Amino acid sequence: MSAFRVVWHKKTIKELRTIPKKIAKQLIIKVSELGDDPIKKSFPLAGCNFRKIRVGEYRAIIEVVFDKKLVKVLLVGHRRNIYKKLFR
Repeated sequence: MSAFRVVWHKKTIKELRTIPKKIAKQLIIKVSELGDDPIKKSFPLAGCNFRKIRVGEYRAIIEVVFDKKLVKVLLVGHRRNIYKKLFR
């Protein structure tokens, strides 16, 4: 059993349906692997407490909540748009 539980935000699931299927599958696989060790399998974002996962030109922005053993997937999208959505 994984140490962290992964939770997808409702809007993130909708966004996931808009990206290419091949990339979406790869993102889902990478996010599901976060349950084992989210820190080693993601990269920190500068200027905030969020982390990112990269698959080609697409990114998933996550938040790790250590006290609840939870990984929240906040945003999914193309790299040119994802950071604008995050910081607006």
